[in-house]
Amino acid sequence: MPMTPCTRVFGSKRVALLGVFLFGTSFVLPAHAMPNFPSEIQTHLGLSYAPPCNICHATAQGGGPITTKFGQAMLSNGLTTSTSTLSLALDALNAAKTDSDRDGTPDIQQLEEGRDPSTGASGPVERYGCGARMATAPVSSFGLLVCTASLIALAIGRRRVQFVCAGSPKDRKNNS
Repeated sequence: MPMTPCTRVFGSKRVALLGVFLFGTSFVLPAHAMPNFPSEIQTHLGLSYAPPCNICHATAQGGGPITTKFGQAMLSNGLTTSTSTLSLALDALNAAKTDSDRDGTPDIQQLEEGRDPSTGASGPVERYGCGARMATAPVSSFGLLVCTASLIALAIGRRRVQFVCAGSPKDRKNNS
C-alpha cells in the first residue's frame, strides 16, 4: 500500500498508541518471580516435603514480612531475599542447634520430622509452597486501565483511518 499523507499521520499515531500499550503492560506483568524457598529448603535438608510458607510468614500463602520465630532466626543468621543465603542460614541454625520455640528440639530436626520449628506443631504438609505463586504483587489496576484504553484507541484509530482515508460509505459507493 503506497504511503499517502493520510496513512502516514494515522500510522504514526498507531505507533505511539502501541508504545503506550507496551508501557501499560509493564504495570500488569510481574518483573520477577518470588524465589521458591520451600523447595530450596526441601532440597537442602533432603526433606520428603516442601515446608509451607507459614514456617516464616503469617499465612500459608507466604509473602509479606517474616513474622515467625523460625523466620526471625533465619534472618538473624543471614537470610535475605536471595536463595543463595538460604543454605547458609539453614547451616548456621543447624550448627548452633537453634531452637526457636525453646521446646528442646532444634529447628532443623523439627523440619526433618515435619513439624513447625516456631511452634513444634505438626500439621498437614501442603502440596505447594509460597513459591508456587506466579507473581510477587497483584495486577495493577492502572496497568490494566492503560492497556485497555490503548487497545480501544487503536481500534478506534483503525476505523477512523479507514473512514477518513477511504472517504465516507457514500463517497466510496459513488467512486465505484
